[in-house]
Order: sequence, then structure tokens, then C-alpha cells
Amino acid sequence: MDGTDNFADWKNSYPKGNGDDNAALISSHGWTSAKISKKNRFICEADSCEGNEEPCVNAEEIGDRFFGLIREKRSFDAAEGACQALGGHLASIHSKSEENAINKYIKENGPTDVLIGGTDRASEGNWQWSDGTAFDYENWKSGEPNHQPGDGDAMMTVKSGGSGNRVWRDRSTDAPAAFLCVFDTCPPSTLI
Repeated sequence: MDGTDNFADWKNSYPKGNGDDNAALISSHGWTSAKISKKNRFICEADSCEGNEEPCVNAEEIGDRFFGLIREKRSFDAAEGACQALGGHLASIHSKSEENAINKYIKENGPTDVLIGGTDRASEGNWQWSDGTAFDYENWKSGEPNHQPGDGDAMMTVKSGGSGNRVWRDRSTDAPAAFLCVFDTCPPSTLI
């Protein structure tokens, strides 16, 4: 595209050439013009995530942190790397109220199973958050973590039954899944 406008779908008698109309509107019968001061709904254009190395994030402010859900499936290490490239880490969860808000955000925006930042890779059974914060809250599914044979060193939050509640389970670090990042400030690549 060279920036020239070579397409027009103006409704008959539009645009009005009286100098007062300086905004274009889309209607079911074609384009119309109006004063820019008139309140109307609008559409914004944003660059696509296609071809970008890092995923686009729509971050949600929860408490004093921002959480971004990324639907693109990645392994634990690749997900942590993507979060770090955006200025954050895989998400840590520190209270039931914070988890409830996160669960609502995931329910409204994402898939069922989501990687978060818990790992016991350094020492089996000694769970830590990848962002280095205290592991001061737990919400394991009954029977989890089950230290499954092989690599069960990553953590994910999963839907528990029909109630919509979520619980944690361990998972292989190599198994790709959607993931949740956490940021101290709103990430610069956030689309609003």
C-alpha cells in the first residue's frame, strides 16, 4: 500500500463539500460525512501480531500488577522467555482473591488450561515461582502435584468440573500450552 486512497464507497451526495464535515462514517448504505465534534462509535486500526516474534498481549490490571494471557501454545521455557521479552515472567499467584480475579480474566479471554510460573525443577517437590516471589499460596487439585513419571516440573491452572473454579496441576515443561504472564507495569506492547 502506498498510502493513496484508491477506494471510495460514498453514499449519494456525500461527502458534503460545505467544509463543516471533516469525519467519515460507515453506514449500511455507504460512507457519509459528519462534523468531527459529533459523538460516534469508532474503529481503531492496530498492527497485527502476525509475523511478530513475540506475542501481542491484552493485559488486565489485577491488584498492583498486570496479567496478560497469551493463547499461543509454548513450552514452559519458551513461555517464560516470551514473558521476559515483554518485560515480565510467567504468572505467580499469591492469594485466593488474586486467583479469583485471574480466573475471571481467563474465563472471559482464554482457553481452559493455562501455564503459570510455578516450577519444582530445581528441587522435586519444592515449588517456586519463576519471578522469584515467595511461594505463599497454593491451590492444588486433589492428588496434585503427583510428580508424574518423567518431567512434571511445570504448573498450570485448569478448570475444575462444571463450577468454573480453577485448580493447579503439575505438567511436563515440554508440553505446549497457552500461558499467563505477569508484569509490574503495563507492558509496552499491550493493545488497548
